[in-house]
This record gives sequence, structure tokens and C-alpha cells, in this order.
Amino acid sequence: MSHQEQEPAVYNLEFFGDAPFWTGAEERSRRTLLMPLPNPAEFLAFGVSGPSNTVLFVARGRVREHLGDFLSRMEQASASVALYERVPLPWPFVKRYLSDDPFEGRETESPKGSTDAGFMSYAGGAGALWEGPSVDISMEPTWPEQYHSSRKVFIMPLPGHEEFLAMGVCSSEPEPGLDLFVFEARGRVAEHLDGFISRMKQSGVKVKLCDWPTLDYLCKRVATAYPEALAQRSIPPATGLSTSGTSPQVATVRH
Repeated sequence: MSHQEQEPAVYNLEFFGDAPFWTGAEERSRRTLLMPLPNPAEFLAFGVSGPSNTVLFVARGRVREHLGDFLSRMEQASASVALYERVPLPWPFVKRYLSDDPFEGRETESPKGSTDAGFMSYAGGAGALWEGPSVDISMEPTWPEQYHSSRKVFIMPLPGHEEFLAMGVCSSEPEPGLDLFVFEARGRVAEHLDGFISRMKQSGVKVKLCDWPTLDYLCKRVATAYPEALAQRSIPPATGLSTSGTSPQVATVRH
């Protein structure tokens, strides 16, 4: 990047959730690229505009606290939203923003098949991942009452980047090593993800965004039920870390 080019604005959504993200960008060219971070409680977003993939802003926040509101802001701004394992921007550029260094509580410049309605399937635990009745993704999942101390939802992108898969698990204090698979939900990122996260937040559920689930039995579930998600990865994932290759797509910054 030349010294005349302007770096994208960087926003910590804990402090800048109402920032003017798309100043100067035409509505029809606004695109938001989301990806998980090594800490699955956090996410990273890049605001991209125009055919030259000009990166206008980078935003970082916590999935449970900030992602729903951020997606609502993107919808109000007529920005498309896609969820990736790794965003299709040059990796040397992206990895600058993977740590907290670019901001410490302030805005700063760098450098440092589903239906449209979605569906939900219930399951009977880690040892028996049977499919139950399908319901609309907008419905509240039924969590087992006896397993209430640690409810978690893992959200991951599906091939095509317009859909997400969410898997709910829970555990109990008397049996802290036992995780039960409660439900599976699938929906469209732009239409369903903000509402889904909002409902999980209201229910006191921990929400994790990952490129691949970190629990072994969920990995097996995804690999079996969604083989296309596994096929596009370079090696079988086992650690929750991204294994897919990076895109040669070029990013530019504003002049």
C-alpha cells in the first residue's frame, strides 16, 4: 500500500457500535464480510465497497453482546452480509486485525438445503444425534431443565457464506464433563442471525462464533450431515482453527 492511501477506520464495537460505518459509500455497493476470531466469543467484520473491494472499516466485537446489533445496523444501511471461515481478502492484511492491538477502547487507524425460513432439528445427546421434528428457526429451542448451568450455542458458516449453522449444547453441574446436544438450527445470515442471537442472549445462552465447532462430537455431526462444509476445507479439522486456504482477492484502501 502506498503512503498516500488511507487505512480503514477501526471500531471496537463496545465503544463505537453507532459509528457511521458507510460514510461516502453507495448503498448498492456495501458489503459486510464476517469471520470468527481465535476467541470464539468474538468476531471480526470488514466493510467493503465497490468492485475494487475498497475496505472502508474494520469492526470487532463480542458475539453475544454486539453481533446482533451490528447486523441490524448493516441491514438498515442496505449492506449485504456474508459469513466466512476466513474473509476473501489478503491474509497479511486480515491478520493485522486479529488481536486487540489496533485499538484499546478507541477508534484508531491501523497499521498495528435450507429454506428461506430456516429449520431446527432436535437431538437426544452426544451419544445419539437423532433428528427430531423441524421447526422454524424463529422459534425458541427447548432446553432440558435439568441441564441449565452451561447453555452454549456454536455458530459456523456454511458453504456459500449466506447461511449459518448453529448447534446448541448444555451441561450440568453434577456432571461437568457431560455435554448434551440439544438442537441444530440453520438460517440465512442477513435475515435470521441477528434475531437468533438476540433470543439466545435473552435466554442467558453463551454464543460462540467458530469456523468449525470445537467439540469433537459436533465436528462429527457436521462432517456427516454437511459433507460439503468439510469438503471445502483443505484438511479434516480437529482443533477449531481455520484450515482453509486464503483467497487471492485483492483489497484496497481509500485514497
